[in-house]
Amino acid sequence: MKKSLLILFALYTQIIFAQNPGVIYPLFNLSSGFDNNVTCNIMQNDGKIIVGGQFTNFQGQSQNRLIRLNSDGSKDISFNVGSGFNQYVGCLAIQNDGKILVGGGFSTYQGQSLKSLVRLNIDGSIDNSFSLGTGFNGVVSSLAIKNDGRVFVGGNFSTFNNLTQKNLILLNSNGTVDSSFNISESLNGVINDISIQNDEKIIVAGGFTTYLGQTQKSLIKFNLDGTKDNTFDIGTGFNQSTNHTLTQPNNKIIVSGWFTTFQGQSQNSLIRLNSDGSKDNSFDIGTGFNGNTYPLVLQPNGKIIVGGQFTSYKGQFQNYLIRLNSDGSKDSSFDIGTGFDNRIFSIIKQSDDKLIIGGVFVSYQNQSQIKLTRLIGGESLSNNVFNKHRAILYPNPVKNILYIQRENNDSFLRIKLYSYDGKLIKEEGLNSNQLNLGNIESGIYLINFETQSGFFTKQIVKTN
Repeated sequence: MKKSLLILFALYTQIIFAQNPGVIYPLFNLSSGFDNNVTCNIMQNDGKIIVGGQFTNFQGQSQNRLIRLNSDGSKDISFNVGSGFNQYVGCLAIQNDGKILVGGGFSTYQGQSLKSLVRLNIDGSIDNSFSLGTGFNGVVSSLAIKNDGRVFVGGNFSTFNNLTQKNLILLNSNGTVDSSFNISESLNGVINDISIQNDEKIIVAGGFTTYLGQTQKSLIKFNLDGTKDNTFDIGTGFNQSTNHTLTQPNNKIIVSGWFTTFQGQSQNSLIRLNSDGSKDNSFDIGTGFNGNTYPLVLQPNGKIIVGGQFTSYKGQFQNYLIRLNSDGSKDSSFDIGTGFDNRIFSIIKQSDDKLIIGGVFVSYQNQSQIKLTRLIGGESLSNNVFNKHRAILYPNPVKNILYIQRENNDSFLRIKLYSYDGKLIKEEGLNSNQLNLGNIESGIYLINFETQSGFFTKQIVKTN
């Protein structure tokens, strides 16, 4: 009886808050929160949240730069960082086996010398099977894990393990250099973001201006061997740094940053490019933002969440967070009111479209929300999907074959399987009433259906 009541209460709160996107989700309580900035966060398959930053304190207790939270915002005491990091954590990535890569500007973890990168076991202890020798001589600011476990590392460094390697490197799963991806001293500036595409080519964003001595301003696409992909041509590029990229299902690429021009034309802090690197003129941001943009999140219906250090969009008041329609216009249904009081560094989207947001802020809509908060995203349940289920999935949890019972005569065009933290695992056309998941690791996954009438997403649990 008690379990049934809890389930009904959870469904009730989802229905109520789905109608009010942009409001604070009340069942995520951080109390006094962090004493300094949150720069990155990431979600595990079990819904727990790993948070990194510059903080040394959480809810009045010592907590040096890394913590794992339960889904309600309480500290997960099973994740023990001990004395933690001596300097800030700037980026996070989770492997398929649950191990955690942590990058930043630190030189020690738990008192041990570890320069700028470490891999942790799921309990917070050091994974000594990932050996980096003397490590990096500068900052690690971006991580991207390939499906085979190899890791792209980007940042502002010139050596790795005493060998010359400027700003970008590919490591094997044991921490040694993978020489098959060789750019050596090719990029002359900081790397802010690395994105692995479906074809395994790599898009790199940052503050660089040349590649192999040739002009290449702030964005580049690499082939698998580290050579430049010349099919992606941005011409004269950006006048200042790019921060993040987001590739849409149609292979168009949204780019955030500090730039004010692209190919010599006014373009303030956000742009969408076609797959060949040209500007997508169907995405119209007008005069754009008056400040930097950082994290980008794509919702299942194609709307785009943008966070950063701005206070206006197209000349209108907009404090640090906005949701755009697929054409670049503001989505007024996502109402943040007075918004945040300071910049946003990180956003992750949960399976129910709630947004976990980290940054420098100490308030949202004039309410105390110190460095981290969770908002109602309002898409998965507000676009009539809650009241209009168009597929029944069974068994769930599933071990091998997932059966799909269609409803309302809605034709499926495509199906995409995502991990809980938003990584695309599998994509295919859906021509039958079943999906083979036998080779997928256990965990919580999202299935996004594309239909003739739109998109919707359902959650499944995969077991072994």
